[in-house]
Amino acid sequence: MSAYPPLTSTAEGRESLVELLLQHIGTVALGGIFYGFHVILMFGISYSVLPNLRRRWATFSLALFLFIISSVLYFLGIRIVVAHVKALKDPDSLTLFTFMDTLEWVRCALFILSMLVGDAILSWRVIVLYQRKFWIVAVQGAALLTGFGLGLASITCMLRAADGYPFPETPHCTEIVFKGQQAAWTISLFLNLFSTVQLGRIAWSHQHMLHKSGIRRNAIVTILYILAVSSAVYCILWIPLVSLLFWQFSAQSYFFGSRVFAMNLLQSAFQQLVGIYPTLVTFLTLNNNYIFGQDSAASTFTSSRTRQGTITGSTNFKVAAPASYVARSMSFDNAIVDIARSPPASAKAFLPMVVEDSTTPHSAYQEKKTHPPGFDVTRVAQVQVPILPGHIDIMIKGFIVTKAVCDCSPYSLSGGAFVFYRLTS
Repeated sequence: MSAYPPLTSTAEGRESLVELLLQHIGTVALGGIFYGFHVILMFGISYSVLPNLRRRWATFSLALFLFIISSVLYFLGIRIVVAHVKALKDPDSLTLFTFMDTLEWVRCALFILSMLVGDAILSWRVIVLYQRKFWIVAVQGAALLTGFGLGLASITCMLRAADGYPFPETPHCTEIVFKGQQAAWTISLFLNLFSTVQLGRIAWSHQHMLHKSGIRRNAIVTILYILAVSSAVYCILWIPLVSLLFWQFSAQSYFFGSRVFAMNLLQSAFQQLVGIYPTLVTFLTLNNNYIFGQDSAASTFTSSRTRQGTITGSTNFKVAAPASYVARSMSFDNAIVDIARSPPASAKAFLPMVVEDSTTPHSAYQEKKTHPPGFDVTRVAQVQVPILPGHIDIMIKGFIVTKAVCDCSPYSLSGGAFVFYRLTS
């Protein structure tokens, strides 16, 4: 079927055309508000990323790709309004309506593409955080692949329709565009709901572990809650759009009416939101310290002394990763490190140790360490965990300080490591 009904120069036809024009003006106006916010957000992302573009090129590339799609969607909407105005002067022009048909199908295809990219980014976050939980990875991966299959099939048929292939001549495309689009949107909603639950679960778990250690604020918890809350808001907005899509297709009301207008308004907003959502999360994570305060960037763990003079750091921490990430002699859920006797008071200067990894998790760590003269440094244990951008300080009181830094892409959620050393005289 056509994206537009056949109109004539009759009074009824002109009235229908005016109604469609007013609908499009309303959707373009609403979309313009969200697009303006997206433009401001891209300036913020550029300001944050460009000084370190070599490290964050993937982050910037994804944000730029989504912004380009959002820009094309918005300006296609403006072009359709212009074509509508011309059609008022010549409502019998088949060329104008064919042109508007083409623009509408292209917009639908680009919207689905943007939706698929956003789902892929969200799924990647969850899969990285839960990569040792097979059932979570399996559910996330299966839903993502199914959604991609249905979405790409719908895009193919929409582009065929835009190229002038009428649906009656391609009945399989009619089923794919309508039923396939319903299924793709439903799977996308399920994927986002499932991801929201998993992100909220891991954020709450980490917050609970930190609370037991007497810590109120933490960069990782802040960013995990950003991911969970933003995903929840996205789902809340996504639900009425999917519901209206089912109603529109079941009622076979594609062009007119208040519900169709509401559907068009929501879709116009979502054409921008699917790009704004991951870009906003990126901006918040890159500027976490500035927005939420410096206190959120560090966590301190104290330790206890045994009678033998051993410092035992029982940190009881859980940083967005399952127990299988632990290396060597350290238990992840109850991190206990036995370190040799405490050095004399004069040597209780701290031992800074920086671990950096901006590309591949759990490998090629560059270490820079200093220690008081007269003492040797021996590695005791290493815990490898996927961490979010930012840094975490772990202090074994008065004896040793370790610091993990991951200046990496919030899309990839690359990993870092905590390394514990001991001083021996």
